[in-house]
Amino acid sequence: MVYDYLDAQNILEVQNYRKPSVRFRPSELDDCPRKIFYRLGGNRPMAVPGKISLYGQDGDISHDSVRWLMKNAGVELDGLEFDETTGAVRELVSFKKDWEHKGEHFVISGRSDGLVKVDDEWMILEIKSMDGMKWRYINEAWMKGNLMEYLMTGNHGKYRKFLVQCEVSMRVLGYEHVYLVFKDRSMCQIGCHHEKTGEITGIVLSRNDELWNDTLNTMSMVNKALRTNVPPMQLVEGSYQCGICEFRDTCGRL
Repeated sequence: MVYDYLDAQNILEVQNYRKPSVRFRPSELDDCPRKIFYRLGGNRPMAVPGKISLYGQDGDISHDSVRWLMKNAGVELDGLEFDETTGAVRELVSFKKDWEHKGEHFVISGRSDGLVKVDDEWMILEIKSMDGMKWRYINEAWMKGNLMEYLMTGNHGKYRKFLVQCEVSMRVLGYEHVYLVFKDRSMCQIGCHHEKTGEITGIVLSRNDELWNDTLNTMSMVNKALRTNVPPMQLVEGSYQCGICEFRDTCGRL
């Protein structure tokens, strides 16, 4: 019954779909350029199955639980409004920035999960929740000292988007670091846990000029494609994104 309700809601959203404003979202900037092109171009997406959208709603709950726990533990947070009655957490740090790159002018907009003070420095807080298996592989990479390499290339490149999103937030909001906190939804573990030393921590990310330049190139390319109405290049054949893309019918890449 719940899934039937979600399926019906998602179909209704597609039926009432309207072309969005042309603003790049940090969370999408490692997606296939053609997917971004279709979204910003106003193409009608396919309806997302209820079981998939429910995963996203559960992610919102995970974000709030982590922030409440951090707040109650005495961690210094800012840019957040906690509702003691409903338990909701309102995000106050948002941005809308005009940018220029390679002659293309575009807008980047979004909001952060909040701000957190770490070692007397205010950083952008970014929370990523996932199932236990994904968290375990990320945690193992951290213990081995090759987390950044794993996030860039591991699991078919699915986690590179975490780094891209954090990079864009740092550049647009003007911060030098992001404090990235992973949450295992299966066992409710927060942060990375070292099995031998007992250390539990989030990950401090610094600016990466190469990643930022790649991301600027993506936005510039898609913006030009929108101006000229010529779809940009796709990801390589067989990308995991193709099978879950809500524009795969429009694209023709099944």
